[in-house]
Amino acid sequence: MKKINKKKKKIVKHFRSSRMSTILKKELAFVVQKDIRDPRINVMLTISEVVVSKDLTHANIFITLLNKEKKYNTEYHEKVDLILKVLQSASGYIKNLVSKKINVRVIPNLKFHFDPSFTTGEKINNIISNIQKK
Repeated sequence: MKKINKKKKKIVKHFRSSRMSTILKKELAFVVQKDIRDPRINVMLTISEVVVSKDLTHANIFITLLNKEKKYNTEYHEKVDLILKVLQSASGYIKNLVSKKINVRVIPNLKFHFDPSFTTGEKINNIISNIQKK
C-alpha cells in the first residue's frame, strides 16, 4: 500500500511543478515585456522555458534574446551577462508583480539563465544559407 501512495505523491508533485511552470512562463513573459522598464534591457527578450523544482520553492527561468545584428561576439555575450544581472537583481520586484497576477500561496524564488538554443539555431541557419549561396 505504501508504494502506491509514494508513486501518487511523486505524480502529484510533478503535476504541480509542471502546472506552476506553465503559469509562471505565461505571467513572466507578460511582466518582462510590459512592466520592466530598465534602459539596459534594450533588446527583445523572451522566456523560452521555466523549470520549477518539485517542492515549488525555486524556478529556473531561461531567456532568449533577439539579436538583430546576428553577430555573436564578445559584445553580445557581455550584453547577455548584463541583462541576466539586471533581471536577477530585479527578481524580487518581478516576483512581487507575478504574485499579484496569480493566485498561489508562495511564488518560487526566481533564477534567470540564458538559453543558447535560439542563438545556436540562428548560427546553423546562417551556415546552411552560406553553403547554399556557394
